[in-house]
Amino acid sequence: MLTLGNLRCNASSQTTERSVPDRKAVLETAARYLDEKSVEAFRRGVATIYPKPRKLWDRWLREDLDAAIEKLIGRPNHVRDASAVL
Repeated sequence: MLTLGNLRCNASSQTTERSVPDRKAVLETAARYLDEKSVEAFRRGVATIYPKPRKLWDRWLREDLDAAIEKLIGRPNHVRDASAVL
């Protein structure tokens, strides 16, 4: 297992994962997950680069954060609602 910051790479399976224990993340965890320089840097990006937290929990979902990064790097988000495909 190789660890770079909060990015872990398992050499045997060649997969990478961020160390976020739950699907929901508070402000500090979301900033760390995205490897922002500070919580304030992350906060400045909310609603512009990054999504707002979900109102129900006042937390960010990992899937929302991942989708924001995919959009930033120009990769389409391949996760879609199944009803759109059917």
